[in-house]
Amino acid sequence: MRSREGPFQDSFGRLAGCAALLLVLWAAENAHAESVIRIVVSDARQTGRATWRVLQTPFQGDAKDYALAGGIVAGMAALSTLDRSVRHVADSSGGQWAQNVADVGHAYQQTELTFAIAGAFYAAGLVANRPSLRRTGQEVIESFCLSALGSQFLKHTLGRDRPPAGKGPYHFVGPNWKDMDQSFPSGDTVVAFSLSTVLAAEAKSLPVSAALYTLAAATAFQRLHRDRHWLSDTVGGAAWGTAVGWGVVRAHRSLSNSSPQVSIVPCANGLGLAMNW
Repeated sequence: MRSREGPFQDSFGRLAGCAALLLVLWAAENAHAESVIRIVVSDARQTGRATWRVLQTPFQGDAKDYALAGGIVAGMAALSTLDRSVRHVADSSGGQWAQNVADVGHAYQQTELTFAIAGAFYAAGLVANRPSLRRTGQEVIESFCLSALGSQFLKHTLGRDRPPAGKGPYHFVGPNWKDMDQSFPSGDTVVAFSLSTVLAAEAKSLPVSAALYTLAAATAFQRLHRDRHWLSDTVGGAAWGTAVGWGVVRAHRSLSNSSPQVSIVPCANGLGLAMNW
């Protein structure tokens, strides 16, 4: 049985995006316009610095880091031996429960929802003058962009056939633009795990983290249930999304710890500076 993409999932993402946009506009309306502009510009600069740090990370690792990366690649290669059998199990998974899980997984990975969550956190940070909330919004967007770009590069470069192509999990055609030859990694799973990783890192709560990663796992299940990916595609996507999410969070925390955070806020006599160490 294959999961269907109904109108609920599509409209949910759009409504969430519109709600986030309205919240941002409301935040701007209820704060000094000049103050908001200065804060946004400062945050944009910090996001740029954090992005540069993340991009440098692969070239600054030590022997342990490269050994870990090699172990993950080897583990995915070993896991690929289960691709065919897991596809058969996913193919035979029927019933309403499977459809419900797949629907939740599809809704969670939508781009509109990711941007809505980022916008909501950032707007709340502007309204409440909470740099940590604004940082969470920045991290969500940054993680999404970096992880998505990386996954698309791998998809177009490796050219792994999707399961319906009928050529097996070890058929790679190399650089291409055909959707049927872009199985590895699962882009939806990348987005879901990068989002869950950032939110879990900022929440610092075991129950919340468990719930977030359960939603991400539902996205991976949805890709298997729809027969769009092999098991190793989803595991690779989960690993990539998690790695990028953690990298982004660590980069922002490093920047925050290296210097005080200064915010420009309205006060009785005009504008003032708020410094958070």
